[in-house]
Amino acid sequence: MSGRREADDSLAIAQRALESGVGVFIRGARGSGRTTLMRAVLARLDEKTRQRVRVGGAIDELDDDQAERLARAIASGSMVPLAAVTAHAPLTRPVEALWNDGSVVLIDLPERTAVDLLSIAENHLGGPLDVEAVAQFIPSRGGSDLVALLLSLDDARRDGYLERPDPGRPWRTAARAWQPSVHVHRALVSRVRRGDERSSVAETLTDVIALTPDSTQQTLAEILRSLDVEGSVELELEALEDAGTVEGRDDDGVRIRLRDGLLELLLPASLGVMRRRRLTTGIVDVLGAVPPARLRPAECVTFAKHSLALGRPLDGEVLTRAARASLRSPDIALSHRIATAAVERGGGFDAETALAAAEMQIGDTEAARARLQRIAVMAEDDLQRGEMLAGLLWHAVGHVDDVPDLLASIVRADTAWASARRGFLLFALNDLVGAAHLLRPALDVLDGEERAQAECVIAGAVMLEGRLSEAREGLDSAERILVGLGADTSRIQHARAYLCEWDGRVMDGIALIRAFKDAAGSFGQWEAQAICGWTIGGLQITAGHVPEAIAELQNAIEIMRRIGRTRSALVIHTDLATALAHQGDEAAAWAALAPALDASVSMIGLTGKVRQAEGWIHISSGRTEEAAESFRRAVEEFDATGYVTASLGMLVEAARAGNARAIVPRIDELAERVEGVYFSLLARNAHAVADLEDLEAAGWTEGSAVARQLAAEFDEIALAAAGIDMHMVAAEAFARAARIDAATGELRRAAASARLRDDQLALFGIDRLPHLSWQEESPEEPLSEREAEIARLAASGLSNRGIAERLVLSVRTVETHLQRVYKKLGIRMRSELETALQPASLRND
Repeated sequence: MSGRREADDSLAIAQRALESGVGVFIRGARGSGRTTLMRAVLARLDEKTRQRVRVGGAIDELDDDQAERLARAIASGSMVPLAAVTAHAPLTRPVEALWNDGSVVLIDLPERTAVDLLSIAENHLGGPLDVEAVAQFIPSRGGSDLVALLLSLDDARRDGYLERPDPGRPWRTAARAWQPSVHVHRALVSRVRRGDERSSVAETLTDVIALTPDSTQQTLAEILRSLDVEGSVELELEALEDAGTVEGRDDDGVRIRLRDGLLELLLPASLGVMRRRRLTTGIVDVLGAVPPARLRPAECVTFAKHSLALGRPLDGEVLTRAARASLRSPDIALSHRIATAAVERGGGFDAETALAAAEMQIGDTEAARARLQRIAVMAEDDLQRGEMLAGLLWHAVGHVDDVPDLLASIVRADTAWASARRGFLLFALNDLVGAAHLLRPALDVLDGEERAQAECVIAGAVMLEGRLSEAREGLDSAERILVGLGADTSRIQHARAYLCEWDGRVMDGIALIRAFKDAAGSFGQWEAQAICGWTIGGLQITAGHVPEAIAELQNAIEIMRRIGRTRSALVIHTDLATALAHQGDEAAAWAALAPALDASVSMIGLTGKVRQAEGWIHISSGRTEEAAESFRRAVEEFDATGYVTASLGMLVEAARAGNARAIVPRIDELAERVEGVYFSLLARNAHAVADLEDLEAAGWTEGSAVARQLAAEFDEIALAAAGIDMHMVAAEAFARAARIDAATGELRRAAASARLRDDQLALFGIDRLPHLSWQEESPEEPLSEREAEIARLAASGLSNRGIAERLVLSVRTVETHLQRVYKKLGIRMRSELETALQPASLRND
């Protein structure tokens, strides 16, 4: 619904209510147009109704006694109010009860979108804003405080910062910084610092939040400490949240920002030069102490932006990360500035492509095309880089003639079309999460293959965030479009294969991709065949077929080598190293991983995969502390990309390596956000491992009920894992159950679990468990020579008496030996002997 239609509806609702003797409260943020709407309502009332209405200010500013008297007067019918309510402000219970019992009508003013704000700004100025002016005054996430917006526009116009060369041209910003007047500064400050006695902590905190949006409470506290500001950040944040000034976003840990996007954008510009320099110095000092890989995209941009403004030196890798992340926002001037610095500091291919994307966004398509053609030589052995260049060149070359018009009519505003264009650019740069964020609101303006591609991108992003149902719907929609167009659907099938894995149907996923691989081979599509082999190999590791996985991955690497795509094979090397580590071949695993150790920023997720493979190599050799550290670093890498499923998988690996109790809370936090039986089972197993750590710390007790319950839990986990082809998890769980039972005297149960463990290992194609340093301490007591002889005869069908006669023993002695055999093998009946005596590898044939 348009802003004009919403305003008309609100006017009509308010008018009808007041004419029928029912009061009206208009709720909205400060500056959102509450007073304007109240005046408009009064203008539409007849004289008799107008005289009955009592117009008031913000109800939330009344004290408790005033609010209660007002509530009684309204409830009794002696007053018909038309008053304002500040959004998010706390109200007394009697006032809240007024609209609950129908004594007043509550009208909520919606927050304005970026498109709404742009329309309001351009109507106010009498002409359009250019691209850089939009980024300066219009927040991409929208906002509410129209007073702050219009004050700022008028001030910038008077100052000459916002200028219009002639009536036929857009308003543009001057080539200098905007320094708002004292009047505007005070007005903006008053919007976020309410009351006469706000603490210095709150004042500094609001400024820092505006300068570092989406920071954590811990980061904010560290920044204030670096500024020598004493006080409780936690209490001040709670007060600011209660006042409606800030809000916490619980996407991945609580991220804090100013609630109004307009104030977040405009307030930093109003800060004095010296105060801004002091605050940004503290921000840069704190963020600079964090390893670049651990900085979230918004933090990375903030760090680079303020560092450049302060003249701080930054290396090319940090600047490149920041440049790519900045492309998610509409501030194209900032993106161009950071990307230029990244190229100058030796950021290489990734910096060059980020700058090319920024050049396209500011309209310098010729420069972008020349840059991309110049760096093409850097992508000759890299399929991923080649695809990236192809995507960027399509935008640069395919639309050269259209760019000026596009920039004038589309890109200058943060409209759906502009979001789609930026989204496809980010996808070409392998920023899947950022691309999906921009493409989602643009779906309605896309059709055909572009719509299908956007659906695929969004599905891929939500899949990595663990929202599998939503991903499945998106893939279905994209496939319907592509099938109707007769276009390629292979990307969709690859995504479906991973959905199969996470749904507990990994073998279905392998079958799906194997069919594509066979077709690719028959048509001589070697790259596609190699990529299919890589996918199959990764799924086979999960499914428990290590030897087959190694063969698939080695073949995929060899194909990539033959066709000159050695750099594209780097991520395949990480999976091969992991598979070899599972098999216990440390030397071969390190050799396989070696080419990937020089990770590139452009290969999203590669560094995390390298850390994961290192963890597996360490743990297969018994170095649990080193393994846990590698898995922890992998989590940091995947956290930074927003890949929740990958982060959860690495946390579970770390928990299996040791210190699970400390890791389980974070696992629970992510598991709540992720769908799929695969992940729920991993989380359940991590909890059981943590319980086992507690049990071991407390000491084993023979016959312990707690121990028996935990062993039973591991057996159940193992059976569930085996049922969805997670054979290594199943083998580990059976091994842990066996160990618990053996330690507490439950030898028959221990032997049964140990035998099932060996069955799973045989299916996995290995004879040891990398995660279990104590695995050699087998709870399975070997059969004596005599017991083995009697067991073999019994399994062959000979009766107890027949065995006794052949071995010249008493029947009682045979029976006693067989009972020991049953106990050691974990079986209860004679009919189970033949299977139990077979090697594990034969039991699964």
